[in-house]
Amino acid sequence: MKRAGKILSLVTLIVVLSTSLCFAGELTLKESYPKDGATGASIENLGVKLYFDSSMTAEKAGTANVEAFTLTGPDGKELPTRVLYPEKEEGVVLVLLDTTADLDKDGKADYQTAVSNSEYKLVISGELTDDNGNTLGQDQTITFTTINQQIAIMVNMLMMVVMFGGMMFISTKQAKKAAQDAGRKQKDEAFNPYKEAKRTGKSVAEVIEQHEKEVARQERKAKRAAKDEDDDVEWIDVNTYRVARKRPISEGGSSYITGRKALAEAKAAEAAARKAQKAAAKRNVKKGKGRKKK
Repeated sequence: MKRAGKILSLVTLIVVLSTSLCFAGELTLKESYPKDGATGASIENLGVKLYFDSSMTAEKAGTANVEAFTLTGPDGKELPTRVLYPEKEEGVVLVLLDTTADLDKDGKADYQTAVSNSEYKLVISGELTDDNGNTLGQDQTITFTTINQQIAIMVNMLMMVVMFGGMMFISTKQAKKAAQDAGRKQKDEAFNPYKEAKRTGKSVAEVIEQHEKEVARQERKAKRAAKDEDDDVEWIDVNTYRVARKRPISEGGSSYITGRKALAEAKAAEAAARKAQKAAAKRNVKKGKGRKKK
């Protein structure tokens, strides 16, 4: 009986040891940020974010993995680190460069800072353990290079110059167009056919006709310029509506006066005056026909 008990105990011990061996080394590193061999890593809050396939919490894994992470700088020296286990992200471990630790502990503020365009290396021990006691099995290394700060500054400055240059160009173009529109508007409003006829010695009709040609030429020029701008950019007008009929601008409450009505009235008056002169001349000719009988 005692012999059977010993045999049963031995079998149980073998099964337990076999089970432990079977489950050992199941912890797997799925991904890291930055990845191994990455370049352009930020020097602000320098560190590596690790994603494992098992639960990693500060209460269990944090206590067991105090010395499981080693971060070295460009000179190969070990750097101070802070290891964080985010509660809301299961299986995530964040290894950061500790910029608050006094390097030589002599009472002076000798803090470690990240260096631009330099290589850093994070070594993860194979003894790294998760909450369930599973280990990584073998050491893993992640090497990455920080961003070249000088080039980044130059690129940012170049982008700012291009942006401000574009803004200045657009602003100048808009200001020039506004000045041209204001000049044309002022010219149209100030035009007086009678004063212009008196100044040039031409008839009112000729002055009006010449002015209308000039206005039409300016409008064609403005339309061509607007068409050229529209060709550069594809406009999509989503606020286009149909109207039941065409209405004058005065119905919309505008009091803007273009001067065209006055020009049309002056032209009509000039034509009527010419017509009246021709009619009077014809009547005079008719009255003068024939000779008086003696």
